[in-house]
Amino acid sequence: MNIQDTINELGLDVESLPRILSQRVATVEDLKSKVSLAETEVAENPSEESEAKLKEVKDYTDEYFKDA
Repeated sequence: MNIQDTINELGLDVESLPRILSQRVATVEDLKSKVSLAETEVAENPSEESEAKLKEVKDYTDEYFKDA
C-alpha cells in the first residue's frame, strides 16, 4: 500500500494534510515521474548509462517507500 492509497482509504483530502505529509505526497509524485522518465529513456535509448540511471531511481524510490 502506498501513501496515496492510505490517504484515500482514510478519506483525507490532500490539502488538509499536515505539511510534512503533503511534502511526502509531492515527493512520491515526483519520484513516480522520474521513474517513468527513466523508463522512457531506456526504451528509446538503451545504454548502460540509462539503465544504471533507471536502477538508481528505482532503488531510491523503493527505499523512500519503505521509509515512508
